[in-house]
Amino acid sequence: MTTVDANDLPALSGIRSAQALFAGLSPPASLSGCWRAEFVGPGWLRRLAPLGMRVSPLYGWRGKRFDAEGQGLNLVRRRGRIQGLIPMSQEARASRLDGRPVLASRYAAAAPWLLRGVADEFRQLRPDCLLGLMTIDRPGLRGLALPFLLHRVADESSLA
Repeated sequence: MTTVDANDLPALSGIRSAQALFAGLSPPASLSGCWRAEFVGPGWLRRLAPLGMRVSPLYGWRGKRFDAEGQGLNLVRRRGRIQGLIPMSQEARASRLDGRPVLASRYAAAAPWLLRGVADEFRQLRPDCLLGLMTIDRPGLRGLALPFLLHRVADESSLA
């Protein structure tokens, strides 16, 4: 189910258009809370992203949860239950793409190999919705930024 406002859809239908929309947004004050993920972008990305997640440590990815101190976990569905995996931390920094401020989630050096160098950058799309761009700090992939949304939810029970 797509929950993006109809007004946002044209800007989120392509990777470059999502990046252009991202460039005009401001970072959120905090990532604190529980967030439900939604893949956006061109059709091929919306179809392939969930399949690609199946071969990653984040199989069954449903969203993210951050505490008030900026420590977070990815939320995945496994065996019918939501569980938190692979710690990450929130950091305010300059975007890898445009150098402007973002809040980013970044994995520790001890994270699974596929996630090392990955950071998700966030800017506020609406009060209850963040536009995220997954960036990868690896040769040949540094310009890649794959869009997704995080929708604020009351708790993890809505992610099952």
